[in-house]
Amino acid sequence: MVAQSGRVSNCHRRANADRHHLHIVAEKGDELRTEEPSQARDRKEEDRAEAYEVGADAFISKPFNLAVLHARIRNLLKYKERKAHDFKNQLVFEIKELDYTSIDEDFMQRAIDCVNRHLEDSDFDQPQFVEEMGTSKSTLYKKLKSLTGLNTSAFIRNIRLKAACRIMEEKGSSVRVSDLAYAVGFNDPKYFSSCFKKEFGMLPTEYQERFIQS
Repeated sequence: MVAQSGRVSNCHRRANADRHHLHIVAEKGDELRTEEPSQARDRKEEDRAEAYEVGADAFISKPFNLAVLHARIRNLLKYKERKAHDFKNQLVFEIKELDYTSIDEDFMQRAIDCVNRHLEDSDFDQPQFVEEMGTSKSTLYKKLKSLTGLNTSAFIRNIRLKAACRIMEEKGSSVRVSDLAYAVGFNDPKYFSSCFKKEFGMLPTEYQERFIQS
């Protein structure tokens, strides 16, 4: 999304948690042509500061090079992809390591806590998740997809599987796979093992052998 500096309503609206996952590039027109160069520079810095204060991810003043704009957008998207990759590969969720904004950090923590409250409940599903998060189905999907690279169902499954890793670390290698599956909301231990291998590249038993001390 591109928002004109001086018309920062888009950036202000982004401060709403439902829109905070959107990237905004603020741009400034060159309408103040009668100013002295020093005044123009000061005005540009003021506009830049205003844009960042209300949530813009980047600031580009007119006339701008289209190639520069495209490069900045690509960098923002790559940065988002890296954060999503980092989230999926964290066995233990460390929110500070993912460099979320305070609003996104709060959202992610609430989402994770919500799933963790229902770990043993195999019936916990998307509608209940949406209701407890106090948002719409589409907004929850878009925010999770943007911040983690996962859709709603995959996010729930990811948190369940990470919880399984945590339980193995707490209880040691003696915990049975079937008990582990039921503890994190899977009714079928075979399906649980299949999902675990798809997520982490190894079966639960292999994870126990490699990382869990007897």
